Amino acid sequence: MTLQEKIYRRAMDAGVCEQYAVLLRRAATRRALVDIFLLLGSADFCMAAGILDREILTEFKNEPSLRRHNIFIDEHVALRNPRRLFLLGMSHASLIYDDGAAQRHEVFVDRDASADITADNWAVVIVRNAGGAVERYAANHAIII
Repeated sequence: MTLQEKIYRRAMDAGVCEQYAVLLRRAATRRALVDIFLLLGSADFCMAAGILDREILTEFKNEPSLRRHNIFIDEHVALRNPRRLFLLGMSHASLIYDDGAAQRHEVFVDRDASADITADNWAVVIVRNAGGAVERYAANHAIII
């Protein structure tokens, strides 16, 4: 069974709409799958619904387009002001947000991942935590939700 077929079957089992599931099934490459997850803003839904789990994510581990989109699988990173970030598997991130409230930042933390988030200078950070460990430090009117 191909990777696309596995993801399609999981999507159907999770009850996603047929049109979305067909998009996943027809994706010709891993990069196309990554683009579908990102462009449709559905990566966090797919993880929460169990469509993307550790087994599937391991298939994507060496996909070069992931790092460009701030998706990290089993990696340790230190970043400043990423707009959107996904920490998957056993990843850990040290994150600093200090660019003010000019834009909203989102951090998705998978159940085995962890993050240390420092926000300052009116920064706004939204954390979507699926059970991982998150340390939060906010100062100077910054907000971590």
